[in-house]
Amino acid sequence: MGFFSSFFESKQTKINKSHLQNLFVLAIADAELSQAEIDHLTVAARGLDLSYSEVYRQIASKELWDFARPDSIRERYSLLFEMYILMMADGEANPREIAYCKVIAKGYGFPMEIVDDMINLFSDVDMLGAAKGDRLELSRLNASTSLIVQMYSIPAR
Repeated sequence: MGFFSSFFESKQTKINKSHLQNLFVLAIADAELSQAEIDHLTVAARGLDLSYSEVYRQIASKELWDFARPDSIRERYSLLFEMYILMMADGEANPREIAYCKVIAKGYGFPMEIVDDMINLFSDVDMLGAAKGDRLELSRLNASTSLIVQMYSIPAR
């Protein structure tokens, strides 16, 4: 992407691109790209309002988008949580994935320990079950999220 097209992008577009890039780097941190990770990246790109061609161009060119940090601490936590979900998409947290999540957490203004706390607190939650609306898993997810929010003073929406 050239300077001028980047210059005229909104801050939210820059944040979205930065987040998708972070997700991609996380997905390949363990040197494997699983189908679950590809699926997650595809859904994330759509949710971030980024076109497939934009994402493909960025990946193919290996051009790095600038790191963009959301202003809202709540949004930063939401993006970090999405990285956690991707990290666990293949069922395990690889040390390189954990290390990358900690770098992003620090960039978002959180202590690196938040990643360890997320792994510990969310390890009992079946995220797929929660996504499908399973009441027990939703309850576990909500309880774990509440603890993280309290521990790190993340404001409510």
